[in-house]
Amino acid sequence: MSYIGNAVPANFQSRPSVVRFNGDASDTTFALGREISSVQDIIVSVDGVVQDTAGYTVPDGSTLTFSAAPSSGTGNIFVFFLDLAGANILLPQSLRVTLEVVDYSEQMLLILQ
Repeated sequence: MSYIGNAVPANFQSRPSVVRFNGDASDTTFALGREISSVQDIIVSVDGVVQDTAGYTVPDGSTLTFSAAPSSGTGNIFVFFLDLAGANILLPQSLRVTLEVVDYSEQMLLILQ
């Protein structure tokens, strides 16, 4: 019998994440804490106003750089990552699964050890 259902993913994927920064009206750079490929991978908001991508860059893929310093405030810079964060799932080398199928006429018994 073939497998019915969604394909098993090759790696673990978590939902998009969010980071907040505190503006001080002088700093223009903020470390994102992860790599992105372009400014299209994030949505940036300052004081509740979504920023146009012309107002900031991500030159090295991990540092958000504004063209003008954001206003001063606690948690007033909000960055939402649109892409999924992925990581590989590695099974320990010592893990061993034995699969045994036993047929009892009309019933099948699946045993995992």
